[in-house]
Amino acid sequence: MDVLKIKDELNELEVLLSVAKGGTARSFLQSAHKELLEKLKTAENEQKKKESEKQKKKKESKLEEPWSEEEHLAFLEALMSYGPKNPEAISTHIATKNVPQVEKYLENLFEEQKSRHYERLMTYYWDQSSTFVNVHITLPNIKTLTPRNLILILYPTSLHLKIHDLDNKNYSLDIPNLYGQISPPRSFYEKNVDLIVIKLKKHSPFAWLKLESPNKPDGSFFGKKKPEFVMVDGEMKLEEPAGYGLDRDMSFVDVLRQFYQEGDNDLKKFLLQSWEETIDTVGVGLEFLSTSNDNE
Repeated sequence: MDVLKIKDELNELEVLLSVAKGGTARSFLQSAHKELLEKLKTAENEQKKKESEKQKKKKESKLEEPWSEEEHLAFLEALMSYGPKNPEAISTHIATKNVPQVEKYLENLFEEQKSRHYERLMTYYWDQSSTFVNVHITLPNIKTLTPRNLILILYPTSLHLKIHDLDNKNYSLDIPNLYGQISPPRSFYEKNVDLIVIKLKKHSPFAWLKLESPNKPDGSFFGKKKPEFVMVDGEMKLEEPAGYGLDRDMSFVDVLRQFYQEGDNDLKKFLLQSWEETIDTVGVGLEFLSTSNDNE
């Protein structure tokens, strides 16, 4: 039904009603006026429904618009820096895609990943400087890997890497609990002929003892209480909860360094005081407490 046509008929009818006197004629006009009002209401509802469906189809069509290679690469850059839970930031970084389009693209990406079989990456090593932790990944024919097939997602305390279609294989590397915090927006990766280097920007410059920490993000050691230094009979002693256990591959200096970096002010004061008393005998300074050249 045409809304405009019904409105015109209503206008004409209302003119007639204004001049009609009582009796059968006026009753007929009033009844016709009521019917036209119902028709107008129905017609307006149908018009709104059609407009809504039209907008929905337009929106769906826009969501399915193809992405250019430049948009896809910008998406991967933003995904690495901001993570999948921040589509607003990803959209801003891409500039040419809105938030619903980014959300749909993320949904399609993760659905597509579910259909893939991944081999866990084992061939990697790491080193560090005062500002970056560098994760080196080596794979056969890595030079043939295109940027669109490398998906890296970084969080302040974790790393998640997916490599697609390298010699018809898919690889994954997940480090859910990095030894220290990183700054994802300031991290990046480099690729050359035979390896990928993921450069993780340290949040603070202290030396990492491991790439992955045994501690959960809440500071607990796999859910167990951490060891503490306590005062017993006037002496500071280490109280180690059952089942804790230090990394047996760590040197004595590494153990001291870990306690110093993770300890409270009282523990640090105790370690500094104890070490100062033995410097003349041992001949080693305090630098080891904050620096390390050890690589995993």
